[in-house]
Amino acid sequence: MINGLKGDKYPGLTNQINDLDGKITTSRTRVSEIDAALAGAAGPLADLRAKLAQAQDDLVFVRTQKDSTDAALRNAYQNGNDANNRVAFAKQNLDAIVKRFQDESKIVSDATLNLERARAE
Repeated sequence: MINGLKGDKYPGLTNQINDLDGKITTSRTRVSEIDAALAGAAGPLADLRAKLAQAQDDLVFVRTQKDSTDAALRNAYQNGNDANNRVAFAKQNLDAIVKRFQDESKIVSDATLNLERARAE
């Protein structure tokens, strides 16, 4: 059996082993290159993750500011409406006072005219 392996089969097996050793060496080199590429990409990837986290924090801050601004805008709008209502009420009161003054002035002027007529008689 040993003599049978020494024949033509032995150089073929040796060639197959050498080919497989070459493929293994090539594969190991490729794996080393991939590991180096991954290690090189880890730095920029970490930087990108940090930038993404900062962008998310900024977005949360901006959303909070928008909510605060919306609330302040609603309050200002309500305060403006209340002020408009108070102005309208004050104008109604002023119009009523002016009307009463005019009515009272008419009564006073009529009374003064009647008094002057009464004195003249």
